[in-house]
Amino acid sequence: EQEIDKIDQKALKIKIKNWNLIGSNENIDIYKTDDLLDGDYFIYLHGTIEEVGYIGYDPKNKLTKYGDISYNIYTEYQGNNFAYQALCILSAYLKKNKVRLIRITSKDDNIPSLKTIEKYSINNPNVIKSKNHNIKIYDFKLGPNVLRYK
Repeated sequence: EQEIDKIDQKALKIKIKNWNLIGSNENIDIYKTDDLLDGDYFIYLHGTIEEVGYIGYDPKNKLTKYGDISYNIYTEYQGNNFAYQALCILSAYLKKNKVRLIRITSKDDNIPSLKTIEKYSINNPNVIKSKNHNIKIYDFKLGPNVLRYK
C-alpha cells in the first residue's frame, strides 16, 4: 500500500508540474489545469501536493468582464483562512487579466463564508452589497469603468 501511495504522489507531482501556478503565498498555492480564466482553480498547501479545496470563476459576460466566484475548502482544512487567501490571490489574477467585477454570494446562515467575504471587503472597499431573500450578494469592483452587475 505504501508503494501505491508513493506512485500516486509521484504522479500527482508530475501532473501539478504541468499545471499553471496562478499565485501563491506562504500558506497556499493555486493551480489551474488550463489557460482559460473560467473554471476551477485548485488550492494546495504551499509547496506540497496536499489539496485543501478549490475556488472557481464563472464569467457571466466575457465582453464586459464580470463573473461569479465560488469556493470550497475541505472540512479538515477549514478555519485556516484558506478561502480568504485564495480569494485574494484569484481576484489579483483576474484583475491582471482585465476582469472588472466579481460577485460572491452566500446564504444568510453560512457564517464562515460571510466572515470570509466581510474580511475580503475590508481590504476591497469598492463593494456593492445587496440581498435577495436569504442570499447576501457582494459585487466587488476590480477595475475601472464598472457598471452594475446585470
